[in-house]
Amino acid sequence: MTKTERKDNSFEVEITDLAFGGKGVGRIDGKVVFVQKALPGQIVKVIPYKRKKDWFEARIIEIIKNSDNYIDPKCSFFNICGGCSIQNMEYEEQLKYKRLWIENNLRQIGGFTDLRIKDTLASPDRFYYRNKMEFSFASKVLKLPEKTIESGTVGLGLHLPGRYDTVLNISECYLQSEASSEIVNLVRDFALESGLPAMDIQRNKGFWRYLIIRDSKSEKKILLNIITNQCHKKENGLIDELSAKIMSEFPGVETIVHSIHSGKSQAAVWEDSRTIEGDGAINERIGDYSFRVDSSTFFQTNSKQVENLYNEVLKAGEFQENNIIYDLYSGIGTIPLYVSKHVSSVLGMEIVENSVKAAIENTEKNNVRNCSFIAGKVRVLIKYPEELYKKYGRPDVIIADPPRGGMDKKTIDRVLVMKPDRIIYVSCNPSTLARDLKEMKDQYLIEYVVPVDMFPHTAHIESVVKLRKVK
Repeated sequence: MTKTERKDNSFEVEITDLAFGGKGVGRIDGKVVFVQKALPGQIVKVIPYKRKKDWFEARIIEIIKNSDNYIDPKCSFFNICGGCSIQNMEYEEQLKYKRLWIENNLRQIGGFTDLRIKDTLASPDRFYYRNKMEFSFASKVLKLPEKTIESGTVGLGLHLPGRYDTVLNISECYLQSEASSEIVNLVRDFALESGLPAMDIQRNKGFWRYLIIRDSKSEKKILLNIITNQCHKKENGLIDELSAKIMSEFPGVETIVHSIHSGKSQAAVWEDSRTIEGDGAINERIGDYSFRVDSSTFFQTNSKQVENLYNEVLKAGEFQENNIIYDLYSGIGTIPLYVSKHVSSVLGMEIVENSVKAAIENTEKNNVRNCSFIAGKVRVLIKYPEELYKKYGRPDVIIADPPRGGMDKKTIDRVLVMKPDRIIYVSCNPSTLARDLKEMKDQYLIEYVVPVDMFPHTAHIESVVKLRKVK
């Protein structure tokens, strides 16, 4: 399409594709344009906000022709919030594009062709599926409907896209639960009335910082972690008052923790905490197993879909009673426990010592006897595999479920030295997955890939890859 630029710098573009990340793709005079919230099949009038030599990014100001796959987004904040980038697309179409993103990454980055990539496994819940969300306090808030930024106030919500210091005061969100939205509204009102300032990131001053909500889907219980700057007796009393108010109005809240974060980090971390109500954790189930989850625990975010994800691991593993399994990046032991009754033994490896401690506690909690866990960097733990073999046996199958950054090359090289018959790679990032599989392709054949939708209405996609040793 040829650009017809107007005095207001706007122009029309036809959207022909959906990029990994969820932005619509079109072309103007040979340049690629990425458009937020745009769908293939739409013709839209846009205004650019970032220009590069061969591409630019733009935002929609008018939909001229709509897509056949367009639906009205359920959330009233969709066009402003950065959370659900494709909530305006039919769900079945979302699944098709998520499969395509994996296929494109494996082809373009990994050099793979003719792979067996199955249809994307749909999430049991399309809304209210998340078991954890983090909400930020800020002294700058986007005012609606004016779309102006108000400073010197107390806001609690989600960060405005591209603005680390400004939040959108959401009054509803369809990702976690109805109760979580109501809790956010109550905490925001209380913070506003408290007279204490929200954290100003630029000046590194303020009191209110974050609110973490964890929601057990299996037991219908809620954990809250209220994160603030340093407290004295008066402020601690205020947090106690807030906790009592929450407990009286929300019977589903089981435990409340108050944490202190006095550093400059913009992450929801803390150096000290106290438990005000309950014991500081809730229980969540995956299949037959129960796991203790606290504020800092990594746990797959979609509780119902994770059981389907792990069932795909079981299918890909072809586990037998005499099999020895090594699970890299084992977290609090969810995968080791889930596969434990199908195999002889499982060794979990995890860098976070608290997670290793929790994994051991979870094996005891579930009366599982054939799982062991060791703490440390995976590439260091497997550097001398013969030492591991002496204590734990030689692995028939290795399961790898790394963070978004994937597996580093040293780790991959050392896994290849161990020569397991099968490798099951669980990935949350198609680009690093493709990079890592490329390093393995001389020794391992990809039998199939299963995309698993853990995050409906977003541009995230998980996958399970089955690899078998080339004989």
